[in-house]
Amino acid sequence: MDSGLAGVVVAETVLSRGDGEQGILWVRGHTLPQLVADFGYEGTVALLWEGFAGGGLTRAGLQAELGAAREVAFARRGEWLEPAAHRPLAEGLRIALAVLPVAVAALLRRQRGEAPISGGLLIGAHRDLRHRGRRNNQGPASANLFNG
Repeated sequence: MDSGLAGVVVAETVLSRGDGEQGILWVRGHTLPQLVADFGYEGTVALLWEGFAGGGLTRAGLQAELGAAREVAFARRGEWLEPAAHRPLAEGLRIALAVLPVAVAALLRRQRGEAPISGGLLIGAHRDLRHRGRRNNQGPASANLFNG
């Protein structure tokens, strides 16, 4: 049954376009597999935020900024929510994104009866989460955050 909306543009965006027949989604000109393989978390965030939360955003720049913010989030993990809640959404979101790997790892370690640990500034969000979440008797190479 034809909905009668074929060819109707509902909204225009620079962020994405899709091809339903081929099952492909592009985000800022890149397919999802390309984003995962070539951009990583920080690169994808930089690509999505470009023009909305600044200009000239890069993977390395955002990795450094989020790394530094994660250190602040770790140091202030008991006090970030209230200040973030009263800021403009984009600024609060930056705080929340930086807090996420710190919070997940701290919660998992607390459940295991272990103290939270500090991470690294420039190692990337996924590596930082693994580092912070490792068991006390494991080194970074053998860390497995999600094993009970």
